Amino acid sequence: MAAKDLTVGSIPLLVVKLSLPVLGYFGLQSLYALADLYFVGRLGGAAVAGLGISLNIFFLILALGMSLGIGALALISQAYGAGRRNQVAPMFQQTCWMVLIAGIAGWMLAWLATDRYFAFFTADPVVHAQGAAYFRIYAATFLTQLCLMVFGFTWRAVGDFVTPAVLMALSVTANIVLDPLLIFGLGPFPRLEMRGAALATVLSQVLPLGVYLWLIFRSRRNDILVLRRPFLLDGGRMVRMLRIGVPSGLQMFLMAAGLILTYRVVRPFGGDASAAVGVGFRVVQSAFLPAVAIGAAVSSLAGQNYGSRDFGRVKAALLWGMGFVGAIIVSEYALLLWKPALWVSFFAEERAVIAIGADYLVIAGLMLPFHAISHVITAGAQGLGRTLYPLLTQALQFGVYLGALAVLVYALRGGVTGAFWSAAISYVVEFFVMMAVLVYFWRSVLKGPATGFPGRAAGVAPTRAS
Repeated sequence: MAAKDLTVGSIPLLVVKLSLPVLGYFGLQSLYALADLYFVGRLGGAAVAGLGISLNIFFLILALGMSLGIGALALISQAYGAGRRNQVAPMFQQTCWMVLIAGIAGWMLAWLATDRYFAFFTADPVVHAQGAAYFRIYAATFLTQLCLMVFGFTWRAVGDFVTPAVLMALSVTANIVLDPLLIFGLGPFPRLEMRGAALATVLSQVLPLGVYLWLIFRSRRNDILVLRRPFLLDGGRMVRMLRIGVPSGLQMFLMAAGLILTYRVVRPFGGDASAAVGVGFRVVQSAFLPAVAIGAAVSSLAGQNYGSRDFGRVKAALLWGMGFVGAIIVSEYALLLWKPALWVSFFAEERAVIAIGADYLVIAGLMLPFHAISHVITAGAQGLGRTLYPLLTQALQFGVYLGALAVLVYALRGGVTGAFWSAAISYVVEFFVMMAVLVYFWRSVLKGPATGFPGRAAGVAPTRAS
């Protein structure tokens, strides 16, 4: 692995260098669903519907991954930045225990609940059968994908942003190769259809997971994120990590709930409106990826430099991250405003869908710059281990969204555009609250001179304890 001390070096250069691999990582991750959708689409509409219902569970895996990974990132990055290297491996070991317990439990529960899960979302027996065939195998990703997600957080905590990106590329490539072989039974492979699509996804995650395990147990290049006997449970460390991480997981739950609520609100306005929201969300989600990447860089920078007590570098990381994100996302929103119908037309052909989708990009897309800057502050808070403030802000945003829907959609009968304006307004409110949180961090959490690691000269890396 290529661990990196983030307590020295140019902050703006580090933000750029660290965010690029993460941008590739999340861009590649989005190809998972697209690859499955492309090949499964050849099996018919019922198969596509079953796949879509199955993939809804990803939000639960993501929330669980953040609950476990953010706490690990905060504590590991702070210990690494402070030079307390001897504390990193014990924290990593407890992270692995939690991932193993949660992953296996989630796998078993998802497998057992397959039929009830599909009965909740569809009454179509064909869709149910197709989806269940996929989901019973896909349930294993509660363990495999959770491991990959959390390992990515821990590797980035010690400044290695390249390894997770390379392994994600390996995983996506394997999935694209295995999908047609196992779905359609090409060459010596059996035709497994939906089961083949699920098996391809699981196997493509087992491959990079095997590399991670080799790095953890066998590689001489890794002497930081390792597992060594005795393999003991440490309840105290687990509780510390969960206290930091669970609020981030709950925050993700609220964001997913907002998306589900949007679908529910626009459903009475017809299939065109629902399709437009789906397309619009996909476009906005893609535009938001730079914010996710820069936020990941800021989180690790904040964690390591907070651990070394160099508050000046933490503040610089936040300011540069917000500046980069603001410039990029404002430019992207300007492109959306230029020809909104054009971007929607890449994913839809019906005129009604394109028209409503264009409204979505213009109105709901207004939240992009505000939410992107809020996300960078949230990422900084995660590195500092102060995740309760973003959760409370997200809860407020969700409450504002509900109130705006009640007024604009139902009281004033604003229709679909009322729902779009409700989303935009709620994220503007979130932005101003997160700016207040940033001021609080400035005046209390990060109060004091930029002294750096105690006892070291400026620009000199701390000596790492073995």
